[in-house]
Amino acid sequence: MLMPFDLRRYLSLFGRSFRDNPQPKRFLRILVLAIGFPLVNLFGNLGMALDYVFFPAFRRAKIVTPVFIIGHARSGTTLMHTLLSRDRERFTAWLTWELTMPSITQKQLVRWVMALDREYLGGWLERKITAIEDQAFAEGRRMHPMGLRVPEEDAFLMIPTFMQCQLGFWFPYPEVVTHLYYMDEHTSDRDRRNRQKLMRFYRAAIQRQIYLTGGDTVFLSKSPVFTGSIKTLGEAFPDARFIVMMRNPYQTIPSLLKLMSRNFRAMGFEKAEVAQQIELLAEQCLHYYRYPLEALADFPTDRAIFVSYTDLIESPSRSVAATCAQLGFEVSPPYDEILREEEKRSKQHRAEHVYSLEEFGLTREEIRAALPEAFGRFGWQQPVSTE
Repeated sequence: MLMPFDLRRYLSLFGRSFRDNPQPKRFLRILVLAIGFPLVNLFGNLGMALDYVFFPAFRRAKIVTPVFIIGHARSGTTLMHTLLSRDRERFTAWLTWELTMPSITQKQLVRWVMALDREYLGGWLERKITAIEDQAFAEGRRMHPMGLRVPEEDAFLMIPTFMQCQLGFWFPYPEVVTHLYYMDEHTSDRDRRNRQKLMRFYRAAIQRQIYLTGGDTVFLSKSPVFTGSIKTLGEAFPDARFIVMMRNPYQTIPSLLKLMSRNFRAMGFEKAEVAQQIELLAEQCLHYYRYPLEALADFPTDRAIFVSYTDLIESPSRSVAATCAQLGFEVSPPYDEILREEEKRSKQHRAEHVYSLEEFGLTREEIRAALPEAFGRFGWQQPVSTE
């Protein structure tokens, strides 16, 4: 299965963008994306086709008990993903640069070039790339760990298909994009076909990743936006495990809305467009707290676990070990030592800024009233402001 492409949505989004946004800076960004996304898709498909020629054995790689870390954004999904991915004997996960290259052929070509760079250029190319990376991610690293060689969200792999909700980062057209946040609720025949195509591609990409890492590793995924796709993932991966990160929504919701409002403005969105996107994101935030409790209600405890962000921060070693034990994964002595070292570093953790709900037209009372089951189960209280 190759990478699909929703031509209808592509034409719709870019047609609207070129029509509605005459500002030169934003127009240039849209033009780059209009060319760049199809090229990523094209070269991805070319590489995946060549895999059948150069690496045909990948088809025998088995996807066994994949683990999906989900939950509202800013709830600790990145920290849990980072900690688990350090158990390299058990887990495999995509690095940021790999998410633009779904094929084995592409990845091996990059590794070959980098090996030549180290052998004959003394690492000159690697140093240049690192300098560009540091400059490009400098602003974003203030709020989120970023880098080409760190584990990142699987959902980014799917953006060039034009079937994934993070398209909304670039295109402020909710009637075209918003429903993608709620993949399990797609009802039209076209949406179901697209969902099936997307999952077949996703399985094929994961199979290749497992082949690259030896064939006996467990695939580890992290994507907050997959919170709206629990049933879809469960159908595609019948033995999947889910880790749902849970953190006080008084902290996560304004933090996400603040981050995204900054991103939208940086992308050149108009004030009215930003307000519309933030309103829709606020609705999605509430859904991403309610939906896991509903969708995973009947899952056995060894396949779905809810993890407190507070517990993870206070004791990474204990929290991760308990998570692994519940999901049936043994913590090896070397990995246990890694977790203990992380435990020491966690003592230096500093509380992050608590943003105001009122800035986005929300109140604590509204959030609590909208999420009675979550508040009752996790007992969240109003956080202390760090201002």
